[in-house]
Amino acid sequence: MLAGAGGISSAAAEARVGQVYAEYDNRRRAVQAEEARQQEEQDLAELLEIERRDRHGGESLDHDASAG
Repeated sequence: MLAGAGGISSAAAEARVGQVYAEYDNRRRAVQAEEARQQEEQDLAELLEIERRDRHGGESLDHDASAG
């Protein structure tokens, strides 16, 4: 028992566990939001590149690949 060993009460331990889980969940959500933001940024860059290519007559970005 935690309280008997000079530790915290069971109720306090449960509250701390709940707090740790909430902190973990908040960090996980922040990481997921950042990953989604980065993916959206990458997708936008790809779409802009496709649009740029389309405006330039569909030229391949990799000129060596079209030479083969």
